[in-house]
Amino acid sequence: SAAAAQRSASRAADAAAHVDGVLGDLPRAVGDLGRDAVTEAARPHVEQFRQVLAQLKFTITHPDRTTRTIRLYTQDGSLGIATHNSNGEPIFEPLKRLRTHRRTGANNTWRWYNTYRLPHHLGHGEITVRLHGNNDDTARGLNRTENLRPIPPGDPDFTKLYPLRNDIESINRHLDDTHYLRRAHSLGHQRQLLNILGYALTVNSLTLHRYRRERDQQPDVAA
Repeated sequence: SAAAAQRSASRAADAAAHVDGVLGDLPRAVGDLGRDAVTEAARPHVEQFRQVLAQLKFTITHPDRTTRTIRLYTQDGSLGIATHNSNGEPIFEPLKRLRTHRRTGANNTWRWYNTYRLPHHLGHGEITVRLHGNNDDTARGLNRTENLRPIPPGDPDFTKLYPLRNDIESINRHLDDTHYLRRAHSLGHQRQLLNILGYALTVNSLTLHRYRRERDQQPDVAA
């Protein structure tokens, strides 16, 4: 009927307006991407793209002292930018992590950062992004530590470190079991650090003792 057709047209117009709003938020700073660069076929992918990525903004300074604000995204813990394929569909392009490092904060605390390499069309420079959350993230509803990992899957160092996870978790569990009610038995991070160092020395000493005892019990093999 005419009424049904009118309702259908109205819903289509509302959907198109919603998609236009989503596309308008896509990062123009990354390769000057915008609504005009996205084809009709790519529109259904945009909302899914935005749902799986947490968005950050970052300002870079070029050698000529001009500045440019780019939008950074995270996917599966990796940091990257938004680009488009030949069909105009938005895709995630991870940035190469150069190093993970720390800086001294207030009251002798430490804060951790990652430094990344930008692609050539963004100057091929380096950017440093903090890994910890702050009040600005809380106000925006962004859980940075959940979305941005220091060494995410896909990073070359991830395959080296991940096999150590089971041993580390086992040691942490054993340390918890040595605590009464699994609670730290000292106050302050310096005292707790001393407790952990004492625990490590005890475990390493016991391991060395058992190794030497087993080695000494081995029968001599004639040459």
